[in-house]
Amino acid sequence: MKKAILFIVSILFIGIIAEAQVPKEIVEKSWVGLSEQPASFTKSGKVQLRQTLKLTLNSDNSVYGTSTTRMTLDGINYHCTATVSGTFNKSNWSVYIKDGTQSSSEKLPNDLKWCKGWGTLTFYTNKTYPGYYLLKGDITDDCGGKSLMELSDRPQ
Repeated sequence: MKKAILFIVSILFIGIIAEAQVPKEIVEKSWVGLSEQPASFTKSGKVQLRQTLKLTLNSDNSVYGTSTTRMTLDGINYHCTATVSGTFNKSNWSVYIKDGTQSSSEKLPNDLKWCKGWGTLTFYTNKTYPGYYLLKGDITDDCGGKSLMELSDRPQ
């Protein structure tokens, strides 16, 4: 009888661990997104951005990681890498993130500056590419901007 109870408790414990790892397996993927926006300060009239986000999920649901932005202005690439911190919310599969210190960045032309962003991104299954996920939400920045960010774990 004791062996049967111990076996059942072991099975339940393994199930709980497996369930607890599911958010970690999704949150800790490499997330990439591309966007193009109109810009009056470039010859082409647009700016292209490539965002990369890599997060680590802690047992207390805090997250930390890095965010890299590659910006293309008139064919010239610039980059900025910053620390990111925040909190994962398992009840609605979202993560609040906030940019921190820039660990490396290139000076931008025309008195432009790299902005720090914050906001909540929600995890969704990718209906176009089964087996992959999207990470999507509004980001506000300290330059007065607000934009929709959509990232994917699908290799590009």
